[in-house]
Amino acid sequence: MPAGRGQGEHQQPEENGISALPSTRAIAEEYGVAYLTVRRAARVLRERGLILTVHGKGTFVADPLPTDDGHQQV
Repeated sequence: MPAGRGQGEHQQPEENGISALPSTRAIAEEYGVAYLTVRRAARVLRERGLILTVHGKGTFVADPLPTDDGHQQV
């Protein structure tokens, strides 16, 4: 993780006290990768139930995370 992350550098929207992930463009810029690469990765994470996108709110880590067998942890 690059220096400065997690130190309030990026102000993200919150949903129930949980900070949203940075935008796909911000992630692409920060890591020096193509925007479409980040979008494709986010789509895969969404399909696997690892992240959740709430229109108008942002993208969040899914809670609870699914287990290896596809069921959600309690």
